[in-house]
Amino acid sequence: MIEILKIFVTILGFSTVTGGETTVNMLEFNGEASSEWFKGEILPGGVDTQRFSQGQGGLSARYMLRGVDCAGDSCTIFIENNAPMGAPTTSPRIVTDSKALAFLNNNTTLSGTIEGRQGGVTITIYSETTEPQAPAKTFVYQGNPVIRDKFTADPAPMVHNGRLYLYVGHDEWYDGQDGASGGKEFNITEWLCYSTDDMVNWTDHGSVLKPTDFEWAVGEAWASQVVEKDGKFYYFVTAQGGGPYAGKCVGVAVSDSPTGPFVDAIGKPLIDDKMTDNGARGWWNDIDPTVLLDGDDAWLCWGNGTCFMAPLNPDLISLAGEIKVVDVPNYVEGPWLHRRGDIYYLTYASMDGHNEAIDYATSSSAEGPWEYRGQLTGNAENSFTIHPGIINFNGQDYLFYHNATLELDGKKGAIGRRSVCFDPLYYNADGTMKPVVQSPNGLTAKGK
Repeated sequence: MIEILKIFVTILGFSTVTGGETTVNMLEFNGEASSEWFKGEILPGGVDTQRFSQGQGGLSARYMLRGVDCAGDSCTIFIENNAPMGAPTTSPRIVTDSKALAFLNNNTTLSGTIEGRQGGVTITIYSETTEPQAPAKTFVYQGNPVIRDKFTADPAPMVHNGRLYLYVGHDEWYDGQDGASGGKEFNITEWLCYSTDDMVNWTDHGSVLKPTDFEWAVGEAWASQVVEKDGKFYYFVTAQGGGPYAGKCVGVAVSDSPTGPFVDAIGKPLIDDKMTDNGARGWWNDIDPTVLLDGDDAWLCWGNGTCFMAPLNPDLISLAGEIKVVDVPNYVEGPWLHRRGDIYYLTYASMDGHNEAIDYATSSSAEGPWEYRGQLTGNAENSFTIHPGIINFNGQDYLFYHNATLELDGKKGAIGRRSVCFDPLYYNADGTMKPVVQSPNGLTAKGK
């Protein structure tokens, strides 16, 4: 029997007015059924109610999900017409373009047909006949870099249910890349996910999110981080905004699974260029979000050239207070927040000579003040940039970062073709972190 976790229904058509009757122009519904399926029950008041424009006269109508009836491998969704406001009560017409999608617990994609009936529309969804999906790709860690069939950057580890998930940006080569400058050296097209339960055997979950999944974004999958709260996974990303959001922006997507599908949580950037002072970096200073969940509090930190911080509301998709500047020495970009015991850590990319390194500061509060602690690790081999990600997994602390040592398909590593690595991280008795030596193998390396 099918267990419905989430239902997405879209009905598209043209709006016309004939004999006082107005047809449906657009109806979209996103309903969540948690782990229970409705079995055709009538839901009091419906699950969701939305209003939609209806072409002429600015009329709007109310539609709601009334129930789902499943039998075998097919389900029927009932959407009720609650009478167009300001127009005669009519049954919506059958529209010419239509589709229905459902995401099930096994990630099977369903499609459907539409038929008309008095008082509403019935959408019947059924399993598509598709070729069996190939099993997830797995690989064994062979030393640094971790991933050897793609260029990857900006690592963001997360632990959930005894498994480590590693989110990275996908660096891709393009013709002319090596002569590019001004940010065009980077061609980061999507965010990828990998996972492991022992740091040796890894699963490749492929692409889990792209900038084009955000209507306001036009590209550039820069640094990101995923955090989990109350069974939902929040993907904080950097992307290039378009239209009224021109410039680098911080967005947030959400999913019920650490491997997606992720959907834009608010339909606009959480942080856009107009919300912060550009400073020396100009329009691309709002990048590299990191989020710390600290009991009932949550903190968002980000920035290139300037380190910004703001509290988040419990929903994690809105700010709970003003944006403040965190003044720490030698700050460049790529912050990472974490807490160990009573000590808060702000780790970030700094400058050491002509390339970036990683420095850090500590505090007794996420609100500061922050005490500068010096360098955690030096320049990454062959890479101008470096980006920290710190996690404790199976009793061991790790520093994730990237260098540019991988050669792939005849293309050597470069500023825009990087490769994610990890090494063990150790703490001193006073809570400061010991310097990390970047090594060829993060499982055999010894700390200072």
